[in-house]
Parts: sequence; C-alpha cells; structure tokens
Amino acid sequence: MRRPLVMGNWKLNGNKTMVSELIKGLDNALTGVEGVDVAIAPPVMYLDLAEQLLGKAQNKIILGSQNVDVNASGAFTGDISPEMLKDFGATHASLVTLSAVNITQSPTNLLPRNSHS
Repeated sequence: MRRPLVMGNWKLNGNKTMVSELIKGLDNALTGVEGVDVAIAPPVMYLDLAEQLLGKAQNKIILGSQNVDVNASGAFTGDISPEMLKDFGATHASLVTLSAVNITQSPTNLLPRNSHS
C-alpha cells in the first residue's frame, strides 16, 4: 500500500530564523503522528540549514527541494541538479507549482521534462 506524503514549501519567503522556527515547530507538532510521511522544501539557499536542523529533529521530516533541473551540469544559472540536491540529503522535489505554471507555461509542458530526473 502506498504511504501518503504531505510536502510543503514556502516559495520566495523566509529567512534563517523563520526556517529554524518552522522546523522546530513542525518537529514538535509531529510527535505522535503516524501513517503519513512529512517533507519540507525550503528555498535552495536554506537547504544546508534545513539539513542540519532535520538531523537534530526528534521526528522524521524528509528534506526536499522546490524544484530540480533535468540537467546534471552545465551553464544553467540558478538551477540545481539532482546530484546537488542529494549532496544536501534532499530526496524529494516539487516539480510543478501553480506559481511556476502561471509565470512560465502549462504544467503539461513542464512535467514531462522535469519528471525524468
């Protein structure tokens, strides 16, 4: 049977203090919760901080990314590859968000490209 996953990101919001408080609060709130996996996807510049804090958490919280590029390397300014994410312990990625669809293109054009990573 598949296990449900709840994953949240906070788009272009936050700072180090907010990330720390959110992870500590989520960790406390998850005590006793069973039957669902929980993941967070912070902005890429906070992946290191999130990885460190999740390592100290009492409950399992999965680290993810708000996006991932299909390319392993190259001149793709601002993008992040699956291997880079693995370096931070990230195992999940939110591939298409409503805000990205509204700004760029339809999800049917984005999803096949990103889903092969």
